[in-house]
Amino acid sequence: MRAWLLALLMFLALPASAQHEAVTRLTRAEFATSIDGPWQTVALPDSWSKRGLASGSRGVYRFEFELQARPQLPWALWAARLSNAHELWINGQHLSGDLGKDALQQRGRMQTLWIGIPPVMLKPGVNTLELRVDNGPRAGLSVLNLGPADELAGEFERAEMLWADLPRWLNIGGASLSAFMLLIWWRRRSEVAIGCVGALWLLSSLRNYSYFTHNPLNSHVFVDWLYFSSFSVSTMLLGELAMALADRRLIWWRRMLYATAIGLPVLGVMLMPWGLLQWMRGWAFPLMLLVSLPALSLVLRHGRDKGWQQYRAFAVGLALTLAAGVHDYLYHQGHTSVMDRYWMPLFMPVVLCLFGWALITRMINAMAEVQNLNTELELRVAQRTRALELANAAKTRFLSSASHDLRQPVVAIGLSVGLLREQIEAPPQRRMLDQVIEAVGALERLLIGLLDLSRLDAGTTRTSVQPLRLQVLFDAIAVHEAEPARSRGLRLRFRPTSLAVLSDPVLLEQILRNLVSNALRYTRRGGVLVVARKRQGGVLLQVWDSGVGIAQADQAAIFEEFVQVDNPARQRRHDGGMGLGLAIVRRSVNLLGHRLSLASKPGRGSCFSLWLPCAGHVEQPVVEVQPLPLSLVGMRVLLAEDDDAVRATLKARLQAWGATVLAHGSGHSLLAALPGDPENAALYADLLISDQRLPDIPGVTLVQSVRKRCGALPALLITGDTAPEQLALLQASGVPVLHKPFRAEALMAALERLLVAQSSDLNQPILP
Repeated sequence: MRAWLLALLMFLALPASAQHEAVTRLTRAEFATSIDGPWQTVALPDSWSKRGLASGSRGVYRFEFELQARPQLPWALWAARLSNAHELWINGQHLSGDLGKDALQQRGRMQTLWIGIPPVMLKPGVNTLELRVDNGPRAGLSVLNLGPADELAGEFERAEMLWADLPRWLNIGGASLSAFMLLIWWRRRSEVAIGCVGALWLLSSLRNYSYFTHNPLNSHVFVDWLYFSSFSVSTMLLGELAMALADRRLIWWRRMLYATAIGLPVLGVMLMPWGLLQWMRGWAFPLMLLVSLPALSLVLRHGRDKGWQQYRAFAVGLALTLAAGVHDYLYHQGHTSVMDRYWMPLFMPVVLCLFGWALITRMINAMAEVQNLNTELELRVAQRTRALELANAAKTRFLSSASHDLRQPVVAIGLSVGLLREQIEAPPQRRMLDQVIEAVGALERLLIGLLDLSRLDAGTTRTSVQPLRLQVLFDAIAVHEAEPARSRGLRLRFRPTSLAVLSDPVLLEQILRNLVSNALRYTRRGGVLVVARKRQGGVLLQVWDSGVGIAQADQAAIFEEFVQVDNPARQRRHDGGMGLGLAIVRRSVNLLGHRLSLASKPGRGSCFSLWLPCAGHVEQPVVEVQPLPLSLVGMRVLLAEDDDAVRATLKARLQAWGATVLAHGSGHSLLAALPGDPENAALYADLLISDQRLPDIPGVTLVQSVRKRCGALPALLITGDTAPEQLALLQASGVPVLHKPFRAEALMAALERLLVAQSSDLNQPILP
């Protein structure tokens, strides 16, 4: 590639004098404004404006040259600047051109022309060459080169390559780049500057390419109007580019730009039939230059304010464009040398390259800035995520601590009230105790809800997916929720079904129970319907209600914890709702991999739909006979509890059931009381009940230590801790757990299951 470029430069750099001696350069001529004279001698190149002649008129150039013999090979004449409207006569014979009037032609365009001369038209001795020209504003004639065609071809081709082919190549390449920039703008309309440069580049490339094409249509007056219109549109695009770069919208200037881009071409069409287009161009081009001046001023001021480095290319490009516009106007009006050329076709590729380079630089800088912003955003997201994690961890710790501290007195109150109610028979006092028990029950439900959420968030809940008949689930929930429905005057219906699903029985019952309870809570009249249908290989379980309904904007929020749409002030409810049921439902559904959806209209009711996998046919389960409650009479129970009130009430409750209770306030105190002899230690106690959060050692550690000395002693851990890590630790220990708060019935049921499991060498975790 470098070798080809070097060869091209050497070819273009060959001196014009390196030509054959037979080539004649005609540098002087006889000139007259008509064929009849008077004649005067002029030097070439000849510019009429310098000699004070009127432009836009006809003239005749006459040359004489001498030949020793008639040439045998074709000759040619080429001129660097010659009007396209001309006639060439050699020795009185017409060779080329026609000066006949044509109202549709625009005469006098200066071009580089090559004219072949047949040898038969030449003669030995003195030959006469007469050139009749019809000039436009740029009147005149360059030096004529006359000689053998082969000898002139090299110099003519160099001139054509430098002044025609090279500009054409540049503009073809510019058109390709402009298409790419327009495509960028099409995909991203906010890049107005790129779109303006692309449109300006495409328009200039097409116009400039035609300048260097020898086409008879270039002389047509309509083509001249197209050139003029393209300049008016270019003025508008330059203005839009400047406003896009400066990020300013000057309304008054924009109106002027669009008036110029639209009004001048329309006026040109109106004046074209009367031949006044050239007259209009005489005053329209200065107007377009004046309208373009604010563009340079706007870019310069913005570059000064925002940083000259970024806007330097735009300022230089605009300055070059305006300078080329001023020069081309003077050249078009014939105020410069005939050898001059339009600068705009040569400058515009350079200017637009500057614009393109500046825009690409801006794009690269913007991409780098976006990358930096993305990096900063990722860092901020990571920081915010970490902050949220810390906040969630703090919230979990707070709930765990608050829950633990609340559970301790609730256990003591619940057990104490239960013992007190067994001893009081007077109706007024029993009603008061019932109210206390109801209040304690509401607090217990809140704490149990917090425990369920903590389990699900901690990931300690283990699922056991198995076939399950939905009718069994319906019957169990109907028994539990029938009385609350009747007390509210509502109908609770479960449509009978034989369908079976694959799910965890415990979690699915909890999900459906919460959905039914929630539906009853928010239904004032009508009822609740639970139905299961087979759909697309699965089972659609739905809970319909005729309640208050949920607005679309609130449907996502109701699955958050402690959210009650109809009770934002969190006032005490008569129905005991805490805003935890649906939060537990969502977490349980996600854990099982089921799909839950909601359809609701305010004032008309809601429908919760749960999609479950179908299990096919499942045999009717055999109802097992529950063992009779075990008696604690005569049993020695070791009790470790650091809270004095809880320890006292637990001791009283166990003693009321007939047990002998050895209560201690710490783990070390209990271990110190154990006999040192292993045989006596094994007979020392029948059961161990310990709180997990003791002041000296954890309850799990205490159980392990006691069993090392007393053998496989049945043990039950009680805890009010809901921290995820503590729940995971208890799950992994394998020791049965009873979570605070609990009633006396729950404690007895846990002890019964524990002793039954112990007799069968089983040790299953106890759920509250």
